[in-house]
Amino acid sequence: MRRIFASFFLGSGITLLGLWLTLLMESWLWMSPFIRTIGLTLSVIAGLSASLVMYIRIPRPDFTQLYRDVSVQRKLPELRYLMDLQRTAGPDRSSLHDAAMDQQRSSLNSQTLESEINAYRSGHEITGTLQLASFLSIIGLLLFGGFSVIEQAAFQRILTPSEAYFRPNPFTFSVSPGDSTLEQGTGQQIRVNFTSGQQLPEQVRLAFRTRAETDFRLQPMETESEGNFVSSSLQLFDNAEYYLLMDGYRSEVYELQVQLLPRFTDLQITGIPPAYTGIDTLRLNYPFSRVETYPGTEIQIAGGVNQPLSKIVINSTLRDSVSMSLQDDSSTYATAFTTTSSRDSLWFDLRESGGLQNRNTFSFEIVPVADQSPLVQLTEPESLVSLLEPSELEMAYEMEDDFGFSRIRLGYVVERSFGGSGQQTRYIALPTPSDRIATGQYTWNLSELQLLPLDAVRYWIEVTDNDAYSGFKTTRSAEQRVVVQSITENLLAQEEQENEVADQLRDFQQAYEQNRREFEDLRQQILQNEGDNWDQQQAAEDIRESREELSRQLDEITEQFEQLREDLADDNQLSQETKALYEDLQRLIEEIDDPAILEAMQKLQEGLHDMNMDQVRESMEQLEFDEERYQQRLERTLELFRDLQMNAELDRMNAILEDLAQQEESLIGDEIPSAQEQQQRQQQIQENLDMVRQKLEELPERSSRRNQQEISRLSEELQEQIRQTDQQLGEDLQQLQQGGEGSDQESQQRREEIRDQLESMQQQISQSSQMMGQESVQVNRRALLGLMQNLLLLSDAQEELVEKTGNLVQGSAGFVEAARDQRVISRSFSQITDSLFRVSAEVPRFPNLINDRKAVVQQHLDRAVQLLAERDRNRSVSEERTALGGINDIASMLADLLEQLDNMSGQGGGGGMSAEQLTEQLQQMSGEQARLNQMMQDMINDMAGERLMQDQMERLDQMARQQNEIRRQLRQLQQEGGFSPGDQLSSELERLAEQMEDAINDLRGGVTEERVLVQRQQNILSRMLQAERALNERDEDEERRGEEATDVERISPSELTLETLREEIERRMLQSDDTRFTREYQELIRQYFRILEEQERRRSAGDR
Repeated sequence: MRRIFASFFLGSGITLLGLWLTLLMESWLWMSPFIRTIGLTLSVIAGLSASLVMYIRIPRPDFTQLYRDVSVQRKLPELRYLMDLQRTAGPDRSSLHDAAMDQQRSSLNSQTLESEINAYRSGHEITGTLQLASFLSIIGLLLFGGFSVIEQAAFQRILTPSEAYFRPNPFTFSVSPGDSTLEQGTGQQIRVNFTSGQQLPEQVRLAFRTRAETDFRLQPMETESEGNFVSSSLQLFDNAEYYLLMDGYRSEVYELQVQLLPRFTDLQITGIPPAYTGIDTLRLNYPFSRVETYPGTEIQIAGGVNQPLSKIVINSTLRDSVSMSLQDDSSTYATAFTTTSSRDSLWFDLRESGGLQNRNTFSFEIVPVADQSPLVQLTEPESLVSLLEPSELEMAYEMEDDFGFSRIRLGYVVERSFGGSGQQTRYIALPTPSDRIATGQYTWNLSELQLLPLDAVRYWIEVTDNDAYSGFKTTRSAEQRVVVQSITENLLAQEEQENEVADQLRDFQQAYEQNRREFEDLRQQILQNEGDNWDQQQAAEDIRESREELSRQLDEITEQFEQLREDLADDNQLSQETKALYEDLQRLIEEIDDPAILEAMQKLQEGLHDMNMDQVRESMEQLEFDEERYQQRLERTLELFRDLQMNAELDRMNAILEDLAQQEESLIGDEIPSAQEQQQRQQQIQENLDMVRQKLEELPERSSRRNQQEISRLSEELQEQIRQTDQQLGEDLQQLQQGGEGSDQESQQRREEIRDQLESMQQQISQSSQMMGQESVQVNRRALLGLMQNLLLLSDAQEELVEKTGNLVQGSAGFVEAARDQRVISRSFSQITDSLFRVSAEVPRFPNLINDRKAVVQQHLDRAVQLLAERDRNRSVSEERTALGGINDIASMLADLLEQLDNMSGQGGGGGMSAEQLTEQLQQMSGEQARLNQMMQDMINDMAGERLMQDQMERLDQMARQQNEIRRQLRQLQQEGGFSPGDQLSSELERLAEQMEDAINDLRGGVTEERVLVQRQQNILSRMLQAERALNERDEDEERRGEEATDVERISPSELTLETLREEIERRMLQSDDTRFTREYQELIRQYFRILEEQERRRSAGDR
């Protein structure tokens, strides 16, 4: 019995352990039904095999053998003897044998025997085997039972080993088309889309089989986009099923049902648009979802089917359902209808004889495309045009429509300012274009409208399209206005523009002053070695950025003033003198900015960054010098702008009073307007006259100190006359308000008096303006002549000092006296130049170059004083020579300026040189410059690095004079070339003259470094040749435009000799009684030239 239990428990334990292992593998591996079945089968077979082996290996002992084994192992001889007797007993046993057996039985104690038998059984191997099998069975039961509770899903799967189970899919996805019904023979792609934000599988495969196949076919799916996979196209002729494999995971199985449904094999839409559109016939082949058509389009639908059908019905959301008729070929159905302006949806019902109906309804929409209203836009002129004398208005317009136009016209309404009747809209027919996108131009003769000041015309362009089916549509452009300005309004608008520029200049000046203060603070920090270097660098960067912003602001002011000047160029209300002031001030504004300041700021920043204090000091000195010139140009421009405003204000009041007198004249005589219009006009005159009175009150405050007394006197006189005139206007208005007609003798006489008073005030302003202008010119010319005379005397003293210094022995005591003389000359020059700057603030034609040049000369004079104090003869002579050349240059420029002023006062302006003459003059100057460059190169080659000798210094002086003569010719070319303000070629000639001036200073200063001197001379020649080419190109452009230049007679300037200069100065001294020199000055000038001629003769004798 124990053998049976041992075999059972052993088999049970092994079976349970095998089932546990199978359950464990199933929970991990999700085994296939085949492997799962093998695992269960092996577990049962292993258990049965173990049980059978155990049962066979432990034999079942018989009774005799049992007791014999007990007697041997438990050492019971009595029992062994008894068993032997029992074994030998036979059928014929004797009684003795039985007695022996009884004897042995009596010797055995039954209890002892039973305990020995139990002890034998306890120690028998079957007992241990039974225990081991029982333990194994319990362990297997616990493992299998416990894991079955934990992994219930796996336990359920092994209970049904033939069922296929799959691991839960961790991916979230959607499959298209999923379960679907498809038409037979169509291709189908399987797509899977994984939800974004999750990890994608590395491989996705499609398992597919048809109904005729037993196994699934696997094929990889390709990546269509991130998270989207697609299979190759599957041609389906039978039902099929499929699933997806994703890194070992699989989806559910989907079914594809294949049926042969009624459908169109081809479906075609033909759309014939309305005739007025002129567009081509529309043809579409299905698939399409919408058909866009214009209302009135004829739609023709034709379709072929895949099998005989009992009927085809076309359904509509707008119409009743209709059946499509079968055509003669018995395979095509067709129908037709006309579209409207409403949206429509169409779909089809296809039925075959067996009742099978189409699943694809072939639906689409008919979307009406509205014939858009035409577009029209006025591109020229501006939306509001103000004209003083309306004559013709050039108009340009653009228009566009879907298909074309049927009518174009200009509409307008005249709005009368005084006594106007009801407004009436009128039209002017314009040409109708044939294109659907077109532009047009029209010149409108406004003079036919007989417009008066303050009248206005509202106008627009009106276009009508050609939509005859739905109805013509008309569109208007935005309304624009033409306003007939009164002279008063026009002049006030000019004044407002002037005030805007003035405000901007004042704001600019304040910003500039702030920038200067910041730079001064930085300079003090650097000089006193205060503050951190990084803070200084940052402050320099901020100042430079602020300076760049100032340059941008100045460019904007320049552009705005240029626009103002161009607007006033054709204005007849301002005098020619005022217009000339505008042009001069335009030039001065353009010359305010100095790029050298930004360059010096950049070098200052670099010096601070590199801790190069020499560069920092040099940059600060240059900045201080440039800033002083910049400030002078700005202050001078502001002062001249104030004078310009005053002159322009006088011109405007003069024009306003003249216009008011003409308006009053229109109310005198037999043909006068109605009483209502007379009242309105008189009120307008009274308001404008009051405005003039207010401006007269403000005028003394805005005038310069030189003219303030005259302006105050004029203001008081005119205000008194205005009060009298205003009183008469009030009486005339009162009479009109009381019912007067204004035609009576008293009213006419009063109006004549008003007119005469207005004309009298206008003449007073005109005469005062001319008188102040003449006085200003005379005073300024006398001042310039006197300053030029002083400069000539100063030049003589400087030349004597140069000669005296050159003869001093190095280190002698004579340097102290020379330094004292040089200091006196320097102070005298400073006083003269201060006076020059004050004069320049009153003379717009005064070149800024003179003020800039005097600052440079003052530097050389100061350096000469310092070098003389240090007893450095060579360097002091160089500085003295350079200063002498600068003084002579300034005197020469003053002579040119006086000549310009004489031409302006004597001729009132003149014509410019022709392009051919300009080119010829430039060619001549280029040849002279080339010869000068060659002379300079030869001299440098002769020197071969040696120090300058006396004869070489004289050669440098001679070349400096030649370069100065070329520069003088260039200045004359600028003045007589007829260049307009801001002309690019004129600016190029200006830069060329500045380079020549630098070259002259180097020559007079004894600079002979080949790299500096020769390179600058080559740059001068190159610029001259470029200017010549630019002039030739400009001449060719003018010839191509068919414009012939006007020949202007001009005599090329002869070489400026000492004799020529003397004769020119004497001619100017005797030119006019108003500007004649005093006798003392005339004698000083003649003595100066006698000294120069004597020095020239001595120099010539020395050369021989």
